[in-house]
Amino acid sequence: MLFPEGKISETGCPNPDQPGVVWLAQRSGAEVVRIRIRGAERSRLFAKSGDRLWPRIEIQF
Repeated sequence: MLFPEGKISETGCPNPDQPGVVWLAQRSGAEVVRIRIRGAERSRLFAKSGDRLWPRIEIQF
């Protein structure tokens, strides 16, 4: 599993992919499945602006 954006969005909106992600997927032949981890931006564990230690997290495919 890779996180092509490189970090958790503090706003909940996607960040741009980091360079090399498409290249790596093409070279490896791996299937790319985009997901959204909704709510992670509210966690103090993962984001500077988080307001909760354990917020509700949803994974969207």
